[in-house]
Amino acid sequence: YCQKGDYDQAIQNLDKSIQLNPKIGFIYKFRALAYLEKKQYNQALADCVKAEELGVSMFDEIYNLKGRVYAAKGQSDLAIQNFDLAIKLKPEEASYYYHRGMTLKEKGRNQEALSDFQKAAFRHFNKALEGMEACDHGKGNANTRNKALGEAEKATELDPSVAPYWHLLGYIHAQFQSDPLAAVMAEDALQNALKIKPGNTPSRLLFARLLMNRGADAMALDHLEEAVKKDPRLLVSPLA
Repeated sequence: YCQKGDYDQAIQNLDKSIQLNPKIGFIYKFRALAYLEKKQYNQALADCVKAEELGVSMFDEIYNLKGRVYAAKGQSDLAIQNFDLAIKLKPEEASYYYHRGMTLKEKGRNQEALSDFQKAAFRHFNKALEGMEACDHGKGNANTRNKALGEAEKATELDPSVAPYWHLLGYIHAQFQSDPLAAVMAEDALQNALKIKPGNTPSRLLFARLLMNRGADAMALDHLEEAVKKDPRLLVSPLA
């Protein structure tokens, strides 16, 4: 019900679960999330504390949730303390840096916030890269690719200044060959990569391939010539 946005029904169901077994910590965690979405912050915080007392296995999620509740209540210092704990327990989780960054930004600590957004972007990029590597090696599926796309989009949103993020986004879009809009999105992402780093040969080659696919041979040739200027060895190599 939480995924559907029906938080009242979710809370009712979780209430029943707690009545049946009041010592299962993760139920309180889920109810805390529902309370947070309903802006019932005191109830959300109480459930976080209860889940923590019961020793719920994923303490990093509880600390992150407490941080979000404190941030919503305007208690930014307590929020940051909890985000710090969440990151210490699970430093690879992008969302924890994002939430801490948002809180730091609201406090006017913009440089620290920017650093957290960059860290979050890098972790989203890594997740996207892992997903596409799995697909390229036959270990992924359409759902894996869709998740990778979402992660790559988050990386470029949080830090649009990094060319590899845009290249990966373009590469993923290019895999959706039956979708004409995906090809447009791929070209747009690759253009952004080339604006940031004009000497990015892989981005230029992929962009040239997409241009050829839609019959823009003259434009494709221009990009191939630029790529060859950067790396003359391409003259004896097939277009990847």
